[in-house]
Amino acid sequence: IHAVGKNLKIPPGYKHYQFKNKVLYPGLINAMTTLGLADIAMIKQSTDTNEGGQFNPQVAFHRAFYSWSRLIPNTRQFGTTVALSAPQGGRISGKAFLFKLYGWEPEEMLIRKEAALIIKFPGSQRRRGSGKQKQSKGQSKAVQTLVKYIEKAHRYHQKVMAGQISQLDLKLEAMRALWQDQLPVIISVSSSSDIKTAIEFSQKHQLNAILQGVYDGEKVLKEIKKSGYPVILNNLYQANKKWEDGYDKVYRLPAKLHKAGIKFAFSMSYAAVAFDLPI
Repeated sequence: IHAVGKNLKIPPGYKHYQFKNKVLYPGLINAMTTLGLADIAMIKQSTDTNEGGQFNPQVAFHRAFYSWSRLIPNTRQFGTTVALSAPQGGRISGKAFLFKLYGWEPEEMLIRKEAALIIKFPGSQRRRGSGKQKQSKGQSKAVQTLVKYIEKAHRYHQKVMAGQISQLDLKLEAMRALWQDQLPVIISVSSSSDIKTAIEFSQKHQLNAILQGVYDGEKVLKEIKKSGYPVILNNLYQANKKWEDGYDKVYRLPAKLHKAGIKFAFSMSYAAVAFDLPI
């Protein structure tokens, strides 16, 4: 589409379409999905979203992009024209890629081969005790392990910049893009306490962070707003995790983010239903 409007001067060679009583809206961007990495769920060989191990910052998933998936043109027909396709496994899953949903070969569809690093924050596991819910020690260790890895990577980058590294570490070398190129980091996080932790270590280590999921985001709106980090919401088909949250929890959050002046985007992660994003 070259131009939209009334009384336009149409250059020679351009086709002119009239849509009376129709609604025209821009192509939508799916901010986080597995489209292009997952095809038929029942066929294991057609899904390439996970890499073995917990920390894989060196893995660039555009190399696994399956541009011939029939889910891609199907999704495009419903109005999504650009998508960020992201891995899902481990704690540091790898690097997501940005692509347009029109084309044939991967090279002509890829917009940015390494668009963001994906970090999956350990979800808050809780155990019951003395009539109250307490956070398990095992979960806090998982969080500490992730935070320590980020700190280790940041120290490594600083040493490289100071010329103090004699032997390269390929995984830590891949993490340097976070500071050298300000590569965005999409941090999947859910509970209010974990959201705060993610914000704290992102600010401490000067990460170009984006918070994804934020199920309990309405409890920490002030912290998210103050951080300046934008948010990517999960799809709105998810149910509330506890009945006390209210059945409409996932629908309340977008309105509260908007009211608080926090930038956010929608996403539809599962490739098979990515076409539902406009709905």
